[in-house]
Amino acid sequence: QGAGFFMRPSGEALALAGSCTYTGEWNRATDIARSIGSTGKLFPLIGVHEAGLSLNERFSTWPLRRSTWPAEPNRLCRKRAAVTLDFALAQSCNRPWTEVSMRLGQGVIDIVRRFDINPPNAPSLVPIGGVQTSPMKLAQAYAALENGGMLPQIRFLSAVIGPRGNIVGLPVRKDGPRVMSSATASSVLQALRGPVKRGTARSANSAHALVYGKTGTSSRNEDALFVGLTQDFVGSIWLGHDRPAPMPGVHGGGMPAKSFSKLTDFYYVRLAQTRYAASEEMAAGASPWGKLRIFAARQPGIIAMIALGSLVALCFLLPALFPRRERPQRARPAEPPHEDRDLQHQQYQQAPLQSSGVAQGGQA
Repeated sequence: QGAGFFMRPSGEALALAGSCTYTGEWNRATDIARSIGSTGKLFPLIGVHEAGLSLNERFSTWPLRRSTWPAEPNRLCRKRAAVTLDFALAQSCNRPWTEVSMRLGQGVIDIVRRFDINPPNAPSLVPIGGVQTSPMKLAQAYAALENGGMLPQIRFLSAVIGPRGNIVGLPVRKDGPRVMSSATASSVLQALRGPVKRGTARSANSAHALVYGKTGTSSRNEDALFVGLTQDFVGSIWLGHDRPAPMPGVHGGGMPAKSFSKLTDFYYVRLAQTRYAASEEMAAGASPWGKLRIFAARQPGIIAMIALGSLVALCFLLPALFPRRERPQRARPAEPPHEDRDLQHQQYQQAPLQSSGVAQGGQA
């Protein structure tokens, strides 16, 4: 199954998908609560900036408890003894960020609660899939980075449009709570460029927009997620089974990130086409012929009826305006009068043969 939720950083919902029918009351994009995997590294990343730590600080990649906990699927993380937090964020390394969360302690739990999301019992579980929520709530949390640190209130009604296309009314916009300072939001957003530029989310890059984001994959690959941000929208995409089951080979940097890239390309290409058409319309509106062309483009049915009516009227007016001239007929030569009965009584007269030749032949 799959689900997705896209919204403006200010809170207006743009699109959601997660149900097989339009009439169903239950939707995976808004109602499920699944592990968000490494996208939960957002919360200790906020804690690092609020605590004044540097992303260039190095942390060990050795297991913290037992021999393999927490799991480290990325071999680029395992083959190094220590990595910076910036590298660990781009490559989604679990062990450095788990150690950071353990240092932050209760502070990282409080950060999760700021976003109206239920935290796990232990701080060490926050960056490795211990947080469970819906794609809508996850997109809302990341949208705060582009909303100046304010958690946006999701609104499904943007405006009331009248029959003439005019705005009849606007809903009352309520500002959400502040979950971080604007400086922290800006720094965290810039840090999320790393996964898309050189890390696990490279498939999310777009040729038409600058993309920020983070991949997420839960234990046994039961959930695959990607959360992306552009200048105009924030979106989260989830893949998984309704009953959690392993999906070998499926991860957040695969289909979820690629889908976000394709949606981003489609959005900005259509946006550029719309802006170009609007600029052409403004330039054409300065002349009478341009206004006529704009009207024809907006009302093709009316223009077709006018053209058809003009053609029919022209067919009737042409004979009246240009009457046809009849050519004078030449007089035929008069035949001498005769009667048919006179021809019937005329006898056939054969031309006489030359008697001289016959006679000479007989004498001979």
